[in-house]
Amino acid sequence: MRIATLLSLAVLLLAGCKIEAGAVTTTHYSIDGVGVNSTRSRVFDGNGVFDCVQSVSGQCHFVLFTEQCRDRAGNAGADAARPDHRACTAHVVQAFSLKAGTSKRLDRLPKDLQQCVGHQSAPTAPDCLQPTG
Repeated sequence: MRIATLLSLAVLLLAGCKIEAGAVTTTHYSIDGVGVNSTRSRVFDGNGVFDCVQSVSGQCHFVLFTEQCRDRAGNAGADAARPDHRACTAHVVQAFSLKAGTSKRLDRLPKDLQQCVGHQSAPTAPDCLQPTG
């Protein structure tokens, strides 16, 4: 009887827990082994905090965006994986710059938010997602 009570209590406790879906992104770029560009962003349940930890230029340039993709038939879809047969259009949600050592909080962010950060200049969405090199 005690075991059944403990198990049912555990199930009830778990049922009342809310686990927020979100993401923490930390970037740290170094030049010749010296850390000079570092950012951190935390987005949970539509609320975000964006930090410019360190920047060689003194500023971090953020662009936050979503993408709407269409396949060859013109059907809209939320999947922004961008296979070769899909054309995607970026919709900028917010673009801003922060001085090194400062943060910015934003609320009511969309679920499918993507971001890029530049230190010398502002990145361009969605091209900033493409690998360079």
